[in-house]
Amino acid sequence: MREQVFRAYGGFCACCGEDDSGFLTLDHVHGGGHAHRRERNHGMWRDVIAAGFPDKYQVLCFNCNLGRERNGGVCPHEAANPRDLATDAPSAEAGPSPARIL
Repeated sequence: MREQVFRAYGGFCACCGEDDSGFLTLDHVHGGGHAHRRERNHGMWRDVIAAGFPDKYQVLCFNCNLGRERNGGVCPHEAANPRDLATDAPSAEAGPSPARIL
């Protein structure tokens, strides 16, 4: 089920592009994941599939997910590399994503 959900949301972290499923998790875009997991006793994957993969979820890697939690909903990647909301592309002055610099 987990892999099915990841594939439905693109199969990679929506913030940094990580695509190793061992690092990925499902994020509640507007928060509330902890309460949802507690309420559903980890039945979240089934809920997402049954709801038809709604846009209130996204795939993030654990680093970006925790970064959002600790930084008021903004991942440190997003703060360092702001995106143009119209195109969802990095702004010209931002440079490459820090996660992809080797």
